[in-house]
Amino acid sequence: MSESSRLEQLEQKEYFSGPYAIVIIPDANTNDRVRSLGRQLAPNAEFPTEIPHVTLFQAQVTDLPAKEVQKLLKELENLHGRQFDLYKLEIFANQYLFWDLKNTPQLQQAHEATLQLVKYVDPEKLKFAPHASLKLTEKQTESVKKYGHPLSGDAYLPHITLAADSKGLSLPGGINELPYQFTVESCRFSEMGKNGRVENLIEIPSNS
Repeated sequence: MSESSRLEQLEQKEYFSGPYAIVIIPDANTNDRVRSLGRQLAPNAEFPTEIPHVTLFQAQVTDLPAKEVQKLLKELENLHGRQFDLYKLEIFANQYLFWDLKNTPQLQQAHEATLQLVKYVDPEKLKFAPHASLKLTEKQTESVKKYGHPLSGDAYLPHITLAADSKGLSLPGGINELPYQFTVESCRFSEMGKNGRVENLIEIPSNS
């Protein structure tokens, strides 16, 4: 069974409320590489990555129409089969181990296309003040206020999360640059869990 279908569920809903995202699912070989690298670099992490992905949009939404999601995923089909470059490892907000992508005009454009969903972000979440322990930059804090996520808009940082741990993570010495090219398998709508984990990949019937 492919990674994109392992946690897939069919939803008959017309509207979605809660933590959801539009994500890029990499090819199977990359998924295996990501999980292996996460175990190698953060063997005791509280939240190892199970469904590797690149987030295009993520937020706590209210009454997001299924038809809007379908329309957006159709627009993003031009990413299928495209190749992107991963290039370095970094620790974000003390708690996340990222494998960063080199941003490209096409990737940034895809991200910006997903920002049309911002109008469905729960207004209360836009008032959220990030905890000081996350050590967000001013740009990232403004992104939370504007989009409901610290890495959106001008602050967009495409990446695959290898692991997360609320107690903190660090990189082993001497490990930083790690070039690797992956192919996009698909773009999916997903229900999100704690620490940015994909809980379920949502399949919306065409008649929704």
